[in-house]
Amino acid sequence: MELAQIFGRPPPAMSEMYNVMLDHVYEHARRAMRLEMWEAQLPQFADDLARCGCLEAHCVGFIDGTMFTICRPVVGQDSMYNGWKRSHKVKYQCVVLPNFMIGDWFGLSAGRTNDPQMLVDSELVPRLRAICERLGQRMCLYGDAAYPSSEVLLRAPKRSNRTPAMAEYATAMSQYRECVEWVFGKIGNLWPFVTDVTRKMTGSRATSKEDWVAALLTNFHTCRYGGVANSYFNTTPPTMQEYRNMYSVGGVQL
Repeated sequence: MELAQIFGRPPPAMSEMYNVMLDHVYEHARRAMRLEMWEAQLPQFADDLARCGCLEAHCVGFIDGTMFTICRPVVGQDSMYNGWKRSHKVKYQCVVLPNFMIGDWFGLSAGRTNDPQMLVDSELVPRLRAICERLGQRMCLYGDAAYPSSEVLLRAPKRSNRTPAMAEYATAMSQYRECVEWVFGKIGNLWPFVTDVTRKMTGSRATSKEDWVAALLTNFHTCRYGGVANSYFNTTPPTMQEYRNMYSVGGVQL
């Protein structure tokens, strides 16, 4: 109602304008957070992490999942219910690069979906394999112990069978992997609506589109102001213009 008074438009018109712009920015977000966009820079990312002491010489980024609490849905309550958190959730998969940019974003997935299944659904492993083949270089991501291990995805050793050496390795790598958590925190701090349960109504609101747009705008914020990981890894994000030039929708730049 406040926006309607400010702009002199009735609430239905404001809602229609909001939805049109949301759709527009969402179409850009779908293309602006794909790992393939960063293909040429991935070898440099590996060098950046190695220079900072990362134990994995071929690591180019870090993967993790996050979840947002939603209102109890009318349809699909069982699939959205997360037994671990004991509430209804939507989940996303995120890859964070050393320049503190979201390099790949996937979702929305149901709250019951585990991280390995999201990895399969996103087709991230075969996509990264294809990138490695095109570049003729070995590269990998690093994630927590929940992920399946492969030549392009390394994981922390499971706690149940860690040797002292494995525990030391996991501790050393965790200080790099936590940059994903920094990004999740930044999204929530910049865009409170993604964690506002009263707005998270699947089926009646464009919940997934709003979350995608929040992730994209976080990338633009990083382009303009940087982030914690940039000083931590001694890296520089692209400028806003450089980032815009990396993708387009229908030949029209955002």
